[in-house]
Amino acid sequence: MRRMNIRQVKAVAGYEWQMMLRSRWLAAFAALFAILGVFLAYWNNALFSSTGANGMTRQSMMLLNMVLQLAPLMGVLLSSLSLSGERKDGMTRLLRTYPLTEAQYVIGKFLGLFLALVCAVLAGTMLAYVGLVVLGQGGSIQAIGALLLTSIPLLTAFSSLGLCLGSRVRSRLNAIAGSLFLWFFLVYIYGMGVMAALPMLPRMVQEGMLAVLLALNPVEAVRIGTVFWQGQGYMYGPAFYYWEQIIRSPAGIVGSVALMVIYSLIPLLFAVRKLKRGE
Repeated sequence: MRRMNIRQVKAVAGYEWQMMLRSRWLAAFAALFAILGVFLAYWNNALFSSTGANGMTRQSMMLLNMVLQLAPLMGVLLSSLSLSGERKDGMTRLLRTYPLTEAQYVIGKFLGLFLALVCAVLAGTMLAYVGLVVLGQGGSIQAIGALLLTSIPLLTAFSSLGLCLGSRVRSRLNAIAGSLFLWFFLVYIYGMGVMAALPMLPRMVQEGMLAVLLALNPVEAVRIGTVFWQGQGYMYGPAFYYWEQIIRSPAGIVGSVALMVIYSLIPLLFAVRKLKRGE
């Protein structure tokens, strides 16, 4: 029985993978990722090369910010459109006529979406790398790998959020509107709200609440974790030096993986529960 369940999940994932590879949205995101990567890196090098600034560090930070903004939008938008479109077309009603549970369906869609999104980011990143080499700006395979590793937790978290959103809306227009709102709130509004509300708390609990609030948002958690993991936590001040030691420790790595699993698991559970309740 377990083998049959795995086979069904693979079938759903394979179908979703093929559908996503034919999606113009996915190709557009990959092209946009490559164009922005080349433009930002080239502009940064042209602007700072004559000033003696550390261009590679600035380049890496600019590309990191691009990933933190574009990868969540890719994940939540494409996954919500995928599930909401199938709900609107009535394809999810077939779950009641096939030996396929809602959990197998959602997990299969998540795996197919995630693999397709990772391939899109990989293609866009490699195109950006080739473009930089052609333009004579150089490139770093290590930087490319760091960007890919940064995009993985973002894609997992926002693909899950997109499936959760898609299970609650019936039209593609609502899926687009909800995805844009969720993306804008988590990427832009959330951080500003945390910084505005934190000074209102007692000083003795500010640091602990900051850690909790940052951990609740996958974008902020990945942003802070990436900076500390690269050994650049000093930019936040000496008060947060021990955060870097914790994150780079074995316990910190295990905790980061567990947090990524939680980001993905909770929205998927809500999506499965919604589908079980019916259309």
